[in-house]
Amino acid sequence: MATSASATSYTLVEHAPEIGDPRLSDLLRYWCAKRRGRSVPAYRDIDPIEIPGLLTYLWIHDYDPESERFRVRLMGEAVRSTYDCPVVGIDVEDLVTQAAYPVVSERYRAVLDTPAIGHGRGRIYGHTIGRVGGGERLYLPLADDEGHPRMILGATIYKLLDDPQAAAAVEAGLRPDTMSPVAVL
Repeated sequence: MATSASATSYTLVEHAPEIGDPRLSDLLRYWCAKRRGRSVPAYRDIDPIEIPGLLTYLWIHDYDPESERFRVRLMGEAVRSTYDCPVVGIDVEDLVTQAAYPVVSERYRAVLDTPAIGHGRGRIYGHTIGRVGGGERLYLPLADDEGHPRMILGATIYKLLDDPQAAAAVEAGLRPDTMSPVAVL
């Protein structure tokens, strides 16, 4: 059963997300295997080389609870190429528009605080680079060495759409992001 979560752009659901892209399904299976009975796997347990088909789509963002900011730790080339500058080490707030950052930050915080598996499908990148892309994204929490969820492992599979009709079709298929609470299996 889905329940709305405040005035956000996502819905909290009690089941695993319905992932369309098989590469994202592979990432979720990999992440689940690395949990080893914990609700969230540790960053040190993740080795991107073990998921070579996803390397170009992966990203990891760190959360600093003192500043309440997210920073880019790693970004695969397919995702990095959407930006016109180097992004590793940059605050996420500097990659998105001022209006978009509260939404992005709230999604990320839901992934870490619940903890939850985040999933979105539809329009991607319009708020960051000003061009419409259609795609799918997965957000997965990772724990620091003390076991606290402080990082997000994500993957974004997308296609930029320069054709206005194609962009309109993506817009029509847009659905809100979902967050699925994580339970220890």
